[in-house]
Amino acid sequence: MEQIAKLGKHDAHHRGDLVATLEAYLEFGGALAEVAKVLNIHRNTLQYRLGRIEDVCGADMRDPSQRLNLFVARKEFRLQPREP
Repeated sequence: MEQIAKLGKHDAHHRGDLVATLEAYLEFGGALAEVAKVLNIHRNTLQYRLGRIEDVCGADMRDPSQRLNLFVARKEFRLQPREP
């Protein structure tokens, strides 16, 4: 879950969309064309963002077990209460 928090902080600092990109990527099972379409971005932009996610999280998006861990962490992160 700390990886998702890192992404959230990165997004806040850089006004980015890495958390949303990761969520879409995981929800669509890594189907790049579908994810790019849903996010309304070019496939190259998606690949750039995935590289940034890997850099920030220290995760390998090609590794199925790491993708699963990120998927579960993202779901857990959404269930955590937020401070007002």
